Amino acid sequence: GALLAHEIRTSRRRKVGVVCATDALLQAARGEPELWKRAATPRFLPMLVEPRPWRSFDRGGFLRLRAVAMRTHGCAVQTEAFRRANGGLERGVFAGLDAMGRVPWSINVDVLDLVKGAWASGGAWPDLPPQDDLPDAEPFDVASFDDATDEKDLEAAREAHSRRASRVKRRNAERHSLRCDTMLKLSIADQFRDEAAFYFPYNVDFRGRAYPVPPNLNHLGSDVCRAVLRFAEPRRLGDDGLYWLRIHLANLFGLSKAPLAARHKFCVDHADEIRDSYQNPMDGNKWWLEADEPWQALAACRELAQAAELPDPRDYECSLPVHMDGSCNGLQHYAALGRDRAGGLEVNLLPGEAPRDVYEGVRSLVAEKVAADAARGAARGYSVPDMFRPRSHQGFGKAADVADDPFDDESGDDPDDAASVAAAQDAADAARRAQIVDGMVTRKVVKQTVMTSVYGVTFVGARQQILARLTDVVEDMLSKPEEHADDIARLKRLGAITEEGDVDENELYHCACYVAGLTLEVLAELFTSARHIMGWLAECARLITLDHEQPVSWITPLGLPVVQPYRRDGHHAVRTLAQTVLLIDHSSSLPVSVTRQKSAFPPNYVHSLDSTHMLMTATEMDHRGLRFTAVHDSYWTHAADVPVMNETLRRCFLDLYEAPLLEQLLESFRLRYPGTKFPELPPRGDLDITEVLDADYFFS
Repeated sequence: GALLAHEIRTSRRRKVGVVCATDALLQAARGEPELWKRAATPRFLPMLVEPRPWRSFDRGGFLRLRAVAMRTHGCAVQTEAFRRANGGLERGVFAGLDAMGRVPWSINVDVLDLVKGAWASGGAWPDLPPQDDLPDAEPFDVASFDDATDEKDLEAAREAHSRRASRVKRRNAERHSLRCDTMLKLSIADQFRDEAAFYFPYNVDFRGRAYPVPPNLNHLGSDVCRAVLRFAEPRRLGDDGLYWLRIHLANLFGLSKAPLAARHKFCVDHADEIRDSYQNPMDGNKWWLEADEPWQALAACRELAQAAELPDPRDYECSLPVHMDGSCNGLQHYAALGRDRAGGLEVNLLPGEAPRDVYEGVRSLVAEKVAADAARGAARGYSVPDMFRPRSHQGFGKAADVADDPFDDESGDDPDDAASVAAAQDAADAARRAQIVDGMVTRKVVKQTVMTSVYGVTFVGARQQILARLTDVVEDMLSKPEEHADDIARLKRLGAITEEGDVDENELYHCACYVAGLTLEVLAELFTSARHIMGWLAECARLITLDHEQPVSWITPLGLPVVQPYRRDGHHAVRTLAQTVLLIDHSSSLPVSVTRQKSAFPPNYVHSLDSTHMLMTATEMDHRGLRFTAVHDSYWTHAADVPVMNETLRRCFLDLYEAPLLEQLLESFRLRYPGTKFPELPPRGDLDITEVLDADYFFS
């Protein structure tokens, strides 16, 4: 039979034509490992020798395969700017990439075999997708409705069934994709399991952020990917290494916001569980599964347990990378730029006896607002679902939308006034949605939005992030109905769960709008300095693109030229026998997109600074003869070398921010665009940036 097929699918209410593999091809691929390897062999794999040092845009990395130092995605202006700056990059960007490229890696074979065993068992294991698909929805049975059923009710039931069927189909497609990805990664790990050492060449994106060139199995990947990788060169733990290895394990259990002493004590107190995780990982008490990152936690348990078997655990040769993570790193950079003492305190830029948890701080304030709205609604009977059904709604984005109580007896509103009635319903809907999410606003629900807010997340983006987390919370309830019987009954009464026991996606969407608006409101209240700098950067970008019709560009402190690639896309329709194909032109000759240039400049500028900090640290660690790698704002080294890395990354951060970065940026804009009147810099605070040297929880 045919191996490929052309289908018309509906995506976001639009019909899209796709060429896809047939079931025959997919089944053959799953059952024939060799066919799978031939069909999905990646072009870029880890290297068995050190990568070539980078010498220019396209000279470096692999010995024979062509790779480039920057991922420009075809932006000719960015490529040309990089080539022109080539001579000034050797001691900065190239040196940092080469330093990380020289780090030898190996496969943690013991952990890999455990992962493969879990995968083969087909059970429910973390970070491994289910082997089987969800059962398809049964066809809609019209005969199950009697003749007296109203046509509208029948149509509503048909639509609900269609939504359930689409949801099952979507989830099965996601499962299939995850299975393919897992098989590919495990295949690559198996391919390199017997190699004493292999290496990852690195390059940067247009903002300067570094990535391994091999895209599939690397330390930027999932919990499983990170767990099966380790440094090829072990190092004796010593006193420092044993301490920081325990801190690392505690962090993997989600204790990164506890004081260091409490994290260390956590591992000492759980010595028996650590030993059991090592000796009986699949058949013991499986304590490691309680970790936020369970497979990495298992790898750490194995190292600690093996060290404990020695007469002196400090003599153990450990090859496990230990991570130190920034505390909401984007806000750390904004606080340093604005010398914002209050903001810096919230993100651990200043010394303190215990780490501040900005995510928990935002969560508590959002939860307070939700509880207040929920209580206010309950006091006035707003939660009656029959009275206030979900309807088409434009923007529960701000708490201010429900600040005034239109049902206040003293308001004087005419009950027959249409605007008053609409406002009353809006407030009632908002209060009911507050009751739905009351108690559901966890740290995890707001974390991604807080983390990305300083990188320019929009309300739409925040809504989608929070919707995904709220959906997870409700689906977790539905998967454990005995534990959450009361909550499920409450959510059914409020309309968040249908009578059939499914998530009401429309209702949860509006709940996400409500929570997203509150979250962004709280962030604006807490981090005013960051908002002022973001606004200043956005206004500069607007003036450049409007007055000069040029993309925003700047040079990082390491001399890397950055050119924002955002332009108005050109569209060309081509008719074929099967369908009309829409070709999108991303040519550099197209006009710049003012909106995208403006919204992207603040996050891209901060990304260029966090990448600068990381590359500076990589270069300095290499000068000291120590191994270092990173996942953006998560810095990795041997356990024994963590104290040196901690001192180095703080010193590099200080070196970066002792320079007047915003003043230099403004001066460069004024020199390049002399006819444009740029706004003055926002006021700066009184933060002493040298205090970061003594901030134990800056990265921890």
